[in-house]
Order: sequence, then structure tokens, then C-alpha cells
Amino acid sequence: MIFPPAADVPAPAPEVADVREQDDGWIAPFMRPVCGAVLDQEIFATRTGLELMRGLVSGELPLPPAACLLGARPIEAGEGTCTFSMPATGWVTSPTGLVLGGVTACLADFALGAAMHTTVAPGTAVAPTDLRVQFIRPVPGDGRQVTARATVVHRGRGLASARAEVTNSEAKLLALANASALVLPGRRADLSDAPPLG
Repeated sequence: MIFPPAADVPAPAPEVADVREQDDGWIAPFMRPVCGAVLDQEIFATRTGLELMRGLVSGELPLPPAACLLGARPIEAGEGTCTFSMPATGWVTSPTGLVLGGVTACLADFALGAAMHTTVAPGTAVAPTDLRVQFIRPVPGDGRQVTARATVVHRGRGLASARAEVTNSEAKLLALANASALVLPGRRADLSDAPPLG
């Protein structure tokens, strides 16, 4: 379908201010030092996935930078299950004031990957292969908690699959998500020992 040209479209601004050049002392988040930590490979080599996730839940282990950026936290972990929660702040909204779908998908991805990781032995990598998200309700950027609860629905020798529900603070369903991952015993968690492609 071809639409006629839109009328009365304002001209673009001549210049867009670079937030890095503000002189009021404010520092844009992407210019600030990274918080959180990438875990040492020794932790993955010596702990089961469940032990690792329980270390993140308890605060014994530091959260990864992506979780710090979004304010996401693991709040519960069990064999084949994990729950993450984050505030739906204005920092993660679109121009409409609603949380971007990719942020909701990211929260689900945290929980899904962690749930699958709880099923592996020390020294086993979990490599995601897909993520599918069905958005049910919009998520307002009102600061209230959004929670993703994931459960493993299949765990074979080389493949795991999980399903998650994303809900708001009133337990209303916001999104459904599914993911799969390869289970790779004897591989580094960062997959730096994977054979080259091609």
C-alpha cells in the first residue's frame, strides 16, 4: 500500500545536541564507568550452573554489566528454574512512555538463559540459539517491578528449551517467551574455545 506524502511535517532540527558535551556535570549513562563484572572462567569451571545462579541471587557473585544497566536482578533460582525482576523505569521507555519491547525481551532472556544454566555441570557452556517473545500487554514506564519467571521444559544431552512468563506487580501477564540453547560440556562459558566458523 502506498500512502500520499504527509503534509505539515516539521523540518528537522539544524543540530542535535550531543549529551556528552553538556557542561552541567551530568554524565550520560553510556559514558559512565561500567558497573558489574564479567565472571572469571574459573567460576564456570568449578561450579554447577545452579550454584552459580544461587551465588548471583545471594549477592556472593557480582551481577553482569547488562543486569546493572537495566536494574535487573535474579531473585530466585532452583533446578531448572530462575526468576529475574527489574523496575520499569523511564530510562527504558520509547517516545510513547512504554517500555521498549526489546527491554522486556531482555528481561525474559536473562531468566530463560539462567534457568537453562541451572541444569548444567561445571565446565559446561550454554549457547543460546533462539528467543521468541509474544507481547501481551504494554508495559508503562512507571517504576513498578516487572518479573520474568522461567522454567526449563526440555533438557536433552545437547539442547535445552525453556519458557517464561513476564508479569507486572499485579501479576498480570505482559509477555510470554521461549528460548533454546545448546548445551556444550567441556567448553568455556565465553565460547572462546569454539572452532572457527566456515
